[in-house]
Amino acid sequence: MGGADGRIDKSVTFRQVTRRCSLIMAGFIGINRTRAAMRGGWLSVAIALGAICGCHQDGQAPLARPAFSDPAATTANWNAPALEANMAEVAPVTVPTLPPSSAPPVWWPLSLDQAVGIAIEHSDVVRVLDGSEVRSAYASSYDPAIADQNTREALAAFDTSFAAGMYWNRINPPPNAIVEPGLANPGRYDAGGLTAGFTKSWLTGAQTRIAYNPPTGYLYFPNGSSSFNPTQSANVELSVRQPLLRGAGAEYNRAPITIAQIRTNQSAWDFKQATMDFVRSVEQAYWELNAAQIALRGVEEQLPLIEEVVRIEEASLTAKRAIPADVAKARVQMHAFRKRRLGMLATIAEKENQLRRLLGIDPNQGGRIVPVTEPCRAPFVINAQATLARAVDHRPDLLRQRLGVRIRELELVMARNSLLPQLDAQALYRMNGVSDQLGDALSMMAANQYGDWQFGATFSMPLGRNAGQANVRAAELQREKDYALLQQNVQGVAYQLANIIQLVESLHAQYTEAESQARQCQEWLRGARVRYQIPMPGGEGGNWLLQALDDYLFAMRATAEATAESGELLARYNTQLVLLEEAMGTLLEETGVHLSDDPTQKIRVGFLPPEFRAQELHRVRGQDGGQGAVPAVDAGVAGHAGQ
Repeated sequence: MGGADGRIDKSVTFRQVTRRCSLIMAGFIGINRTRAAMRGGWLSVAIALGAICGCHQDGQAPLARPAFSDPAATTANWNAPALEANMAEVAPVTVPTLPPSSAPPVWWPLSLDQAVGIAIEHSDVVRVLDGSEVRSAYASSYDPAIADQNTREALAAFDTSFAAGMYWNRINPPPNAIVEPGLANPGRYDAGGLTAGFTKSWLTGAQTRIAYNPPTGYLYFPNGSSSFNPTQSANVELSVRQPLLRGAGAEYNRAPITIAQIRTNQSAWDFKQATMDFVRSVEQAYWELNAAQIALRGVEEQLPLIEEVVRIEEASLTAKRAIPADVAKARVQMHAFRKRRLGMLATIAEKENQLRRLLGIDPNQGGRIVPVTEPCRAPFVINAQATLARAVDHRPDLLRQRLGVRIRELELVMARNSLLPQLDAQALYRMNGVSDQLGDALSMMAANQYGDWQFGATFSMPLGRNAGQANVRAAELQREKDYALLQQNVQGVAYQLANIIQLVESLHAQYTEAESQARQCQEWLRGARVRYQIPMPGGEGGNWLLQALDDYLFAMRATAEATAESGELLARYNTQLVLLEEAMGTLLEETGVHLSDDPTQKIRVGFLPPEFRAQELHRVRGQDGGQGAVPAVDAGVAGHAGQ
């Protein structure tokens, strides 16, 4: 089972395990079936053993048990052609290179703008941060282009179509047979023809057709004829059919194309939402890495101090001014700080990998990431009502749902049109020609001396309109349902923004307190160090030194914890600001990210019915005292100081 290089042949091991498990499972199945049928324990064991040995029941094929006497031969011969064929069809992949574990660190100063730019550059597939994992999002840059093909497919309904056909017949009826009317000689004859035509549908519902369509283009009687022999006929038909009720009108016939365009725009909004999630994930990972490095710096600043304490305690033990327990206490704290540092290094490595995965680069590219962009520390003055108004007009999910409401409106138009009777006006004009030569027949047809025309109308309708009325009612209910869902989602956005705004204010207040706490801890640490290194007069006793040591160690722990907490709150505050921009739907604009050929910039959102729009403005943008709708606000957040 071992190769020349000492590696284990895993294919044989897996195959043997699979074969044995399948044999055992076959035995268990035999046991269960027999127990259910015979309720006999020994008989069940016998059937199980029989299944393992290759026995079978109920006409099933016996379980094959190939011999694996030569593992090497088995590996070489086991389904080799099929395996090679399947592997030849597998798409190739690019495997990233991993950094060597013993490589010296190379520092990579990275700003937030650079991180977002690198991520966007490698964003064919959108990636988002889901907890501690980075996963591929539901949308990619290919989706809008794929959805755009549906619009082209809908436009194909108005493409001109061409159809042509050719036939050749030899008819030899028996004597006294009934032949076609107008044929004087019922004997054998030959017939042939060529048809070709163009058909075009129009936005009004009309359909026009121009076709070369002689009923019989060529007719020949071998036994002669009293007329032309052969007979060559030609004609051109011009016809039009215009629906007057059902299927008529530009609004009805444009509806499928508009629906396809709206679905394309919905896909663009989905991609824009995914891109916002992507940018938010990059910024969140960036600030989390920044917080982890701040916490690491807080611990590393205390390590020299705790190591100095250990040296002092060891010297005091040598001078018999301390006991071994005092040295052990200092060493315990030193090991705790070192252990915390190692844990923080692992956390930083994890955060770096998350950020690299979001950036779409190899694990060894660039070096150790060092965030250089200063986080925002200034408080934000947030106008909650203006923020909500901006979210209503910019959030991709709300705008996507508005487009869905528009689709329901168009579907209702189409359903109402299906209730109308079918009344179509038809017109046809035909130019004819006939001769014993095809050229003469065509010339006669082109001279338009012998023309036919036809004009009329057709009418049809079901006597019971249950199906049409059911479709209309279902479309109305679906539209009302989508209206209700849209209103509920707007209300949900209002609560979401309220929670985010409250959390932004709370996090800034907590950060302010944590920053003050960290400054006080630094002051406490400096005083505790002075008291420990330079005891006050009259404080030469062991109890005083022990109290100074405890106070010094406690100050170091408190300083490290306060620094880490301050950095974490600052990162959460900046992340929450990003979430606020995402909740308003303006994150890409605020970040400076612009999608190429973005169709969402061309969408106007004022297409909702007037009654719904009025309700929405009244409820979303607040009470205006009867003075008209509240004007749109360009910025819902002010005070970007510190950015």
